[in-house]
Amino acid sequence: MKTMTIIKFKPKPQHYETFLRELKSGDSPCYIISRDEEIFQIWLNDSIDQLVDFQPDALTWLDEHRYMLQEFSQEEGHTIAITGFVEKEPNDGLMKNFKPSVE
Repeated sequence: MKTMTIIKFKPKPQHYETFLRELKSGDSPCYIISRDEEIFQIWLNDSIDQLVDFQPDALTWLDEHRYMLQEFSQEEGHTIAITGFVEKEPNDGLMKNFKPSVE
C-alpha cells in the first residue's frame, strides 16, 4: 500500500534560502512547498518498504543540515513529520472535475 510522508521544517531566518536551495537541489521525487517561514517536503512512496529503504539517507541529510533549522519544541525537535497510508488518490488530478458528495 502507498504511503505519504509530510515533513515540516522551520529554517532559521538567516538560513532559509540556503536550506530551501539544498532541499530542492537533490533528485529526490518529492514535493517541496513553502509557506511563510516554513517548508514542507511531501513524499509519496509505493510501499512502506520503500519508505524504510530511503530513511537512513534522509536522516543523514537532515543531520548535515540540522544547524539551519529552528526547533519546534524539545519534544518535536527540528522537524514535524507524519506518515500514513494513502487511502484514496485523485482519479485525474484535476480540481475542475471535483464534485462534492451529497449525503
